[in-house]
Amino acid sequence: VYAGRIARAQKRVFDLIDIARELRARGVTFTLTVAGGGPDEAAFRERARDLIDAGAIHMAGILGPDALADLFRASEVCLLVSEFEGLPI
Repeated sequence: VYAGRIARAQKRVFDLIDIARELRARGVTFTLTVAGGGPDEAAFRERARDLIDAGAIHMAGILGPDALADLFRASEVCLLVSEFEGLPI
């Protein structure tokens, strides 16, 4: 799971697409859930369209605190690929 702003510069969210492509190339079965929204969401969706259509990436949108907590509990891995963080929540 990735939860945060969908922004290319600081958050490096496009790295998630590269990670997903590499996992598929290695034959790893997974679903990457992306929770959040942001200025690069449309570009992210466009670049990841094949992965989204194949079910490898699930776009969950912006979630409230309870739904986000449930998502984290149901997930095995949390990815934080940011270039830098002041204080990630």
